[in-house]
Amino acid sequence: MDNVIVIFITVLLTINCSALPITYDYEATENHHVEYLKEFGWFEEGTDDIDDDVDLSLKIEEFQEFAGLEVTGTFDEPTIEKMHAPRCGVPDEVTDRRRRDTFQGSMWEQTSLTYYIGNLTTDLEFSQIKEGIEYAVRLWSDNSALMFTEVDRRADADIKFDFVMKRHGDERDFDGPGKVLAHAFFPNEEKRGQTHFDEDETWLALTEQNDPIGTKYNVMIVAAHEIGHVLGLKHTSANTDSLMKPWPVGYHDNFHLPSDDVTAIQTLYGKPGNMLNVDLCSRGTKVQFDAVLQGPQQRTLFFSDIYYWEIISTGIKQGHPKFLFDLFPSHMAEQLAGMDAIVMSSKTHKIYVFKGDVFWRFDSNFELDANYPKLIIETRLPDHVDAAFEKDGQIYIVRKKKVFLFDEEEQKSSQVRKLKNVFTGVPKGLNAALTWTNGHSYFFKKDKYYKFDEDLGKVVDGYPKPIRGYWFCL
Repeated sequence: MDNVIVIFITVLLTINCSALPITYDYEATENHHVEYLKEFGWFEEGTDDIDDDVDLSLKIEEFQEFAGLEVTGTFDEPTIEKMHAPRCGVPDEVTDRRRRDTFQGSMWEQTSLTYYIGNLTTDLEFSQIKEGIEYAVRLWSDNSALMFTEVDRRADADIKFDFVMKRHGDERDFDGPGKVLAHAFFPNEEKRGQTHFDEDETWLALTEQNDPIGTKYNVMIVAAHEIGHVLGLKHTSANTDSLMKPWPVGYHDNFHLPSDDVTAIQTLYGKPGNMLNVDLCSRGTKVQFDAVLQGPQQRTLFFSDIYYWEIISTGIKQGHPKFLFDLFPSHMAEQLAGMDAIVMSSKTHKIYVFKGDVFWRFDSNFELDANYPKLIIETRLPDHVDAAFEKDGQIYIVRKKKVFLFDEEEQKSSQVRKLKNVFTGVPKGLNAALTWTNGHSYFFKKDKYYKFDEDLGKVVDGYPKPIRGYWFCL
């Protein structure tokens, strides 16, 4: 059965004295609260009876920490109140909840998406629904490489918005006013892109505030949260600055996408300016690369953010750039985006990726080796390296003005030398380096590159040259 995302929207507005109070059933049995934890993923799927009170207490503590509550390990009043609060129905997962891990395990293959507004609500005019959804869509497109276009036919749409009620054909029936407000499907699901709003709710237009007692809901806020899931984002804890926490924020004027979500969506789809549509051969085009690899089967790969390009004898290989998840395990694309350096050993055919204070090792099929990643500090190398490349069986790591020789067998830095003494004429502050198929080493800085002559022991006269004209546009 498809994994459906179900959204509840909370209201974080001050309740004035005239508002009706919200009451909770604090006398509900412990079994009722345990069922809540099961429903939202705090026990492994398939768990039936909970016999161990210690295990239950630990699960309650995990939930309380995730929900931003005082950690007591008991179903106290604040915890029960939180359990009754409107929230998203997506399970909160039983993996590491402290990481800001946004990747759902899938994403759209393209950055240009279409959407269609289908069944409408009787609470709003079509123009009001359209305005709210357009605003929600722009929250994501204004902060990423994504582009959205509304279409007139359902069959042409990647994302479909519909107001429905009760049983509506996706095995997750709506339940009437309150509780479940909407749900959607992730990019890796058969019904991906489908987004349903419960027509039994009372929906408000873009500029209207959610009411304090939680019986009317701003359509833009619900849609924006849903779209985040449709794009592949999952939940964050209540302690994050995010629209994607299970208890979303309410509407306010000039609503902007929170910074945590900007980082998340850019990690998946890149920053504004769609690299998939950029012509690197156009005069004036400048792209700064994070890393370059002379890899398996003599493939030459340039990396920038979440993209990579393969370079062949005639320039850029057709069909590029591609996403990192087309090369590395898909669940690792988020972690590897914006890598500092990458290099392959000709001795072991292992591929090393460096980023920040950690490094990974992959086999020649780009599958992660066991016991990785590891901390760079364990290797006596500096973190945030500038470049990595191999020459004559030796791996070199460059950081600012220094070159470190990496002993692959010991996984340690064996020597440290000054860059100018080893590679005369090569500037500090590199972005990438490689030894190409012709045996020469090349060093890349911003949009230019340097060719090193091993016989002369210095950079070849006439360099640097622009990367665009000599690597991409031959």
